[in-house]
Amino acid sequence: MNSVGGQDQILFAEDFHQIEQRFPSPVRRYCWGTAVFDIYQAKQFYDAAWGHEAVRAMVRQARRAYCRYGNVPLEDAYDSKALVYLCRVQFPYNALASPEQKNILLKEWLSIRFIPADGEPASTEDLDQFLYARRPIRHWFEERLGGSDNLFLRKILTISRICGIPPHLAQPGTASTALLPTSLQYTALAFFFLNHHLFTELHFNNIQYVTGVFSEVLLHKIIMALRQQAYPSFTMPAAEDQIGCSPEHITLDRSVMAHQFPGYFLNVYQLVALLQRLYWQGKLTIATFACYAPHFFSAILQSWQRFSYKELLQALQGIGNLLTVVGPIPHSLLTGEELRALVEKEVADGSRLRIVSTSQWRFSIEESFKALAATHFNMSTTKAESISPYEFSTTFNR
Repeated sequence: MNSVGGQDQILFAEDFHQIEQRFPSPVRRYCWGTAVFDIYQAKQFYDAAWGHEAVRAMVRQARRAYCRYGNVPLEDAYDSKALVYLCRVQFPYNALASPEQKNILLKEWLSIRFIPADGEPASTEDLDQFLYARRPIRHWFEERLGGSDNLFLRKILTISRICGIPPHLAQPGTASTALLPTSLQYTALAFFFLNHHLFTELHFNNIQYVTGVFSEVLLHKIIMALRQQAYPSFTMPAAEDQIGCSPEHITLDRSVMAHQFPGYFLNVYQLVALLQRLYWQGKLTIATFACYAPHFFSAILQSWQRFSYKELLQALQGIGNLLTVVGPIPHSLLTGEELRALVEKEVADGSRLRIVSTSQWRFSIEESFKALAATHFNMSTTKAESISPYEFSTTFNR
């Protein structure tokens, strides 16, 4: 699951600053225009221990963005074998609140984890949640990559848990009447620099494919920004493009997590439209939504088209509890089974599986970096002098 968002930047800015005071040095710094991107390593591959508790605490803060989708744990079993990065972006913001506040220094954060399919727990969520020709997509990898006893898993790396903390004042206690942005300003570049750092530092001799499950809204934002600012051909192909099949042959196995976290895995607009129609038909009531999703208020039921995607996501909090009801749904004329059948029939998938070869991904990253450097004279990158070549890089050369 991948999400970008976070908590109220005014309420938590002081907490962020206190955590940051205990940070280690970054492993790498990128400068682009007036923005500075510092990369921190929260934990290494195949090491259950987190490398630094302060960085871990900030990663957990970023992962709270998933609360909008339901009861998503801030850490899970895949973290034990994953590499987790955190990027801090510092930039001046032209708030135009008053002449003395034209350039306010802000910070925002983006975290990503990279999960090798090999190791315990075996596989990754991506390989278990999507089907190709009605079989788990892991079978396609197994047939293509060969090997017995799950040896093919050594050749797959998954991008996961993309999440962020929206901009907040860089200096706590700074007086400001400015209206700060509520969404991340540098999602695409932070995502790009995190990937550039990893794929230029490590030589994945055995890793042949990179996968990721992205909401179409998030991935479109990232790809379009990088195409405009860097490399026009930058892409992360859909699974069907990599496999060479029709899109309908790649489907989400909704029995795994889709009904539990519909805001992430299902088409938000189609889901809201279905719930609105069932409300108008009297099959669901205000009392029904009050039981499960108190934010799904009457104004949305009357005219959801007036609301933004972000507002609809917030309104859907708790709908997963409604979609997983077994038997009669309180204050309604439907059972949980009947509602899920309607969702299956009328609501498309909202997230898609992406598969790219490691060589293609690295090429896109390297070409994009060259393009950024050529078009932005004040772009640079610096590695922390205290960082030696990664000790765990041989893990992927087995």
